[in-house]
Amino acid sequence: MRYWLVFGLALGIATLEFYGSSISGSWALSADAIHVVLDGLAVLVTICVARITQKNYTAGILAERKGVQVNLVLLIVAIGVIVFEAWQRIGAEQEVAGVPMLVVGIIGGIGNYFQHRVLCHGHKHNGVHKLLHVHVKSDLAQSILGVLMPALVIAGTGWGILDPLASFGIATWMGWQAVKIAQQHYSAWR
Repeated sequence: MRYWLVFGLALGIATLEFYGSSISGSWALSADAIHVVLDGLAVLVTICVARITQKNYTAGILAERKGVQVNLVLLIVAIGVIVFEAWQRIGAEQEVAGVPMLVVGIIGGIGNYFQHRVLCHGHKHNGVHKLLHVHVKSDLAQSILGVLMPALVIAGTGWGILDPLASFGIATWMGWQAVKIAQQHYSAWR
């Protein structure tokens, strides 16, 4: 039940951020929304692994490994999309409305916080659960560093260039998390 709540929050946050991105012109909001969508997919993988493990522990271990691998591949693809679009926006004059970006970022950050609180009481020995928790914690950090902070500066100064730079920061954060997860799971699987 806890995972379904996190999934619902992820869908709500992603929908809000994609809408906020469309009205504000912020790619950083879209980048954060992409990561939240991946969180939603990670929740579905976690639900599947939990069900498989309940029926057959050995099959659950294999499903957990595959779940981690799928989530890592999705992270890498998302990083590529975010970097490509941010790069396209560096040279283009892109108007970004800082106030809508800020409002949506605050609401998204609150949603990320609730996801984090729900997941704090989970099965920390489960690799897929750990990966999901890392996704959600990184979204909380991204909401603050990649959306809220740039939104404050953009709203105050109009410096739209901060938006694609924040998107690069979000992609870098996601890449760092993916490397950490891959290292941890690779050493555990040997």
